[in-house]
Amino acid sequence: QRAEGCRLPSFVISLENCDDDDEWEETITENLESIYERDADVGKCIHWYGDGNDKMGIAKLARNFLALLYEGWGDHSFRLVLVDLLHTTGNGSVDQTMSNRSTDRSHILMSTLKEQLPQTYIHIPSTFEFKIDGGRINFCYWLRRLVELSQVTVSINTQRAYKEFPTNDARWRYPDETSYKLNIFLGFDPLRIKNENQNSSAALYVYSRQSGRLIKHNEDARQVLGLNASGTDYCQGLTVIVDDETGRLPLNPTKQDISFGEEKNGAAHQTNLYGWIGAVVSFYWKSHSEKFEGYGAKKTIMTEKILDHYENILMELEVGQFVWKTLGRSQLTVYSEIQWTKKKNRINLDRRQNMPYRVTHGKGTKFLIEKPCAPAPDQMPKKRKKYATPNNMAAAAATSEDSLAYLPADKVTSSDAINGGEGEKKALRNLLRIESVEKKRAEDKLQTIQREMDAKTKLLSVLQHESSFNTTSPHFLNSTSADDAAGSSRNLVSMIEDLEKRLKVEQKQNKELKKKAASGSNNKVWAHDTTTSATIERLNDELTTERLLGESLATTSEELEQNLKTQKTINSRLKKQLKGQKSNEVVDIKGGSDNEAAATISKLRKDLSFERQAKKQALAKAKAKQRFLENKIARLGDTMKAMISSQTNNDELEMDEDMESSDAESSV
Repeated sequence: QRAEGCRLPSFVISLENCDDDDEWEETITENLESIYERDADVGKCIHWYGDGNDKMGIAKLARNFLALLYEGWGDHSFRLVLVDLLHTTGNGSVDQTMSNRSTDRSHILMSTLKEQLPQTYIHIPSTFEFKIDGGRINFCYWLRRLVELSQVTVSINTQRAYKEFPTNDARWRYPDETSYKLNIFLGFDPLRIKNENQNSSAALYVYSRQSGRLIKHNEDARQVLGLNASGTDYCQGLTVIVDDETGRLPLNPTKQDISFGEEKNGAAHQTNLYGWIGAVVSFYWKSHSEKFEGYGAKKTIMTEKILDHYENILMELEVGQFVWKTLGRSQLTVYSEIQWTKKKNRINLDRRQNMPYRVTHGKGTKFLIEKPCAPAPDQMPKKRKKYATPNNMAAAAATSEDSLAYLPADKVTSSDAINGGEGEKKALRNLLRIESVEKKRAEDKLQTIQREMDAKTKLLSVLQHESSFNTTSPHFLNSTSADDAAGSSRNLVSMIEDLEKRLKVEQKQNKELKKKAASGSNNKVWAHDTTTSATIERLNDELTTERLLGESLATTSEELEQNLKTQKTINSRLKKQLKGQKSNEVVDIKGGSDNEAAATISKLRKDLSFERQAKKQALAKAKAKQRFLENKIARLGDTMKAMISSQTNNDELEMDEDMESSDAESSV
C-alpha cells in the first residue's frame, strides 16, 4: 500500500527443470528468498506474514504456491490468503490479541462466506467452480428455500410515469421504445418465519446485471411499494426478488444502490419501478391468501401451510442435490397475460375479466402451498349478488372501448374486450360498434362542412376585396364585371348561411347519438319481430296451462294414493278381526252361521281386490299422463329456446349487415 496507490507485485517462477515435489518446493523457496532481498515491499509483507520470522514467512508462502500445483486446480487458478483476522467479541468490542487469530475464527468466516455468497450472486453459471474450505458453492440460494417460487415479467417505462396517463388511456400498460423488461421472482420463506431475530414482512432484494450482484435489500418493503404496512398483510416470510436482466437500473458511482438522480427522468422511472413491483406483490399475495377464504383466520392458516415445508427445506439445504440451473434459467411457476387496471393512481388486477391471468406451473418450483379441504357450509363466505343491467353493461363497455381507442389494432387482445357472456353482452358490443361508426360518420360530416365553410369564407373575402378594388380602379375592370363580382359575393353569402344551418342540424344529430350511446338504448338490438313475439307469448301461455294441468294431475294421483293407503288400513283391520273370530271360534257376522260369515268375508276380499286393482290402473294412467305432459312441456321449452336463439341470430345478422353497409358508405 503506497501513498500514490495500491501496488500488486508480479513475479515469474520457472519449474521446468523440476522432477518432483521436493524440487518444486526447493525452487520456489529459493525464488522467494531472492524476491525478499531485492523487493522491500514484498519483504515487509513476508516479514509480517511470518509474525516477525522471515524464514517462517517464506516457508508459509511457499506452501501456498505448492498447493496450487496439486491435482484439482486448473491452470488459471489463484489463491487469496487472509491474515490476522479480527472479529468482534460477545460484547461487540474488537479484540486484537493473538489468541483471537485462531482456526475457529477462520472457520466462522468461511461459514459466513458460504452462506452469503450464494445470496449475493444469483447468476453464477454452473461452469464456474467456486470452492470454500474444500467444498463447492451451489449458487441456487432461493431455489432451495422458497415456497411457491414464481416469476412475473413486467415492462418499465423510463420516461413517463403511469400516473400521468389519462384514465381512459391504456398505453401505460404496454411497452414502448423507452421500456425495458424486468423479472420479478416471489416466494415465501419458512426459515424467516421460524427465526425470531428476523422480520417476516415482505423483504425486497434487488439484483443488478451491471454489477452482477445484490445491490439493495429492504427487510420490510411494504411502505416503499405502497402496500398496507399494518398488521400481518404481506408477511408470512414473503420474499420479492427483482432481477434487472437488461441492466437498465441506474446505479450510484459505487454500484451498491439505485440512484434515479443519475437519469433525466429519474422520478418517472422510480414511480413506475416501485409501482409495478407493488402491483405484482399485491397480486401474488392475494392470489394465495384467497385460497383460504372461508376457512377462518386465512392468514394464520396460510402461515401454517407454509411452515409445513420447514423440515423439507432444512433437509434440502443439508443433503440436497447440486442444482445446475440458476434462478433465471429454472422452470418456475410463471404468471402471464395478467390484465391490469389503474384505479386511484394504483395498479391493480382487473377482476372484471373472465381470465384475469394465466398460470403455468413449472417443475423448478419444489414446494407448493396445499389448499385445505372444503369448509363446512356455515363457514362458507357469503357472496354478494351482482346484477347486470343493460345500462351498467353499456357504461362498462363504453369505458373499455374508450381505453382501447388509444391502442394500435395489433395490440388489442381478446382479454381487453368487454367481460361477459354470449347473449346480451355480444349485442351490446355490436351496438357500441354501430354507434361508434355512426358517431365517426357524423364527425366526418361536421369536419367536411367546416372545411367547406372555411374555403367559402376565404373565397368571399377575396372576391369582396377584388370588388372594392375594381370599383376604385376603372382602368382594369368595367362596371359590369364589378356587378358580377358583387352578385357572386351575395350568392356565396347565401351558400355559407345554408352550410351553417346544415352544421347546426348535424351537431344536433351528433348530440342525440351521444345520448343514445350513454344510455345504451338501440331498438335494433333489443327489438324482436312481432310475429316471433306473438309466437313466444302463445307458447308461454300454453306452457303455463300444461304445467297447471300437470300439477292438478299430480294432486289427483296423490289423492288416489291416499285412498289406497286408507283401503289397505281397512283391509288389515278386517284380517285382524277375522283372526280373532277364528281363535275364539265365535261366529257372529250379522247374526248368520259359519257359511254366511265365510261367504261375507270372501265377498269383502273380492271387492277389496277389485277396488285395489282399479285404483292401481287409475294411478298408472295418471302417471302416464303426467309423463306425457312433462315431455310435452320439455319439447315446448326447447322449441321456444330455439326460436329465441334463431331470432337473436337474425338480429345479429341484421346488425352485421347494417354495419357492413354503413362501413361501405363511409369508405365511399
